[in-house]
Amino acid sequence: MNRRVLLRDFIIANLAGMLGSGVLFAGIILQAAGKLPKYPCAFLTITHMYCPGCGGSRALLAILKLNVLKSLLYNPAVVVGAVLLIYYEAGAIITLIRNDGRYHFYTKPWPVYVYIVFVIVYFIIRNILYAGFGIDLIRIAGSF
Repeated sequence: MNRRVLLRDFIIANLAGMLGSGVLFAGIILQAAGKLPKYPCAFLTITHMYCPGCGGSRALLAILKLNVLKSLLYNPAVVVGAVLLIYYEAGAIITLIRNDGRYHFYTKPWPVYVYIVFVIVYFIIRNILYAGFGIDLIRIAGSF
């Protein structure tokens, strides 16, 4: 294990994540304040189905308010992704602190592949419920 490379990658990934999150958060706040127009989802407008990311911003806001059930209804990929991110972040921090030559997180890519499959399966199930049975999970979550 090359500690310098791990530290460099950790810093770059976290700075990029913070920058992206900051821009996204600023956009959400500005939209909520009426300073930015709200554009409809192009995928929803064209296909009349939810995209894999639909409800993601609302799910993030719900999880920040510690309303996990509402977040799961809006888009469970946000909660699962947050757990996966916390796992990798904690493992990288422990690896950097211990400096014992071992990785303290799983370095194989399969958890990321499982997450991608989860997002795709949820995308399909949510749209079957919505288009086939008229069950709108985003509206249900909004009524809580």
